[in-house]
Amino acid sequence: MGKRKVESVVYKDSSLPIKERVADLISRMTLEEKVSQMVFDAPAIERLGIPEYNWWNECLHGVARAGLATVYPQAIGLAATFDEQLLGRIAVAISDEARAKHHLALRLGLHGIYAGLTYWAGRIGREGDLALAVHLVGSAEYAARAEDRFGA
Repeated sequence: MGKRKVESVVYKDSSLPIKERVADLISRMTLEEKVSQMVFDAPAIERLGIPEYNWWNECLHGVARAGLATVYPQAIGLAATFDEQLLGRIAVAISDEARAKHHLALRLGLHGIYAGLTYWAGRIGREGDLALAVHLVGSAEYAARAEDRFGA
């Protein structure tokens, strides 16, 4: 009796470098499958064992819309503290809570909206961009502080 050769699935081997695993996975995907993953509510690719994934999630001032969570002041208020260490501690707390919520979702078999581990946050706005001013990280305040710090 001949032994059946078992194909190594590189992208599933967590001992290998991520770059190698990603290259292997992408090489196995069809063009249609690649395109299907470019939307926030990406469908499963069952033949590769890839579950559905929804990356629509936000954590600008705490993990949003994913059940109970710690909520911090809006970004413009946080920026007004001028306390970079405080902002760093808040970011770590938000990321810890986000990972805990993600692991719970995985245990429950949830892969839909607000269950993923991809988070986005606001952006630094330009002058006149007031539509989402509360989501900005206080660029004017930070610039004023930089002028004080560096004599700009």
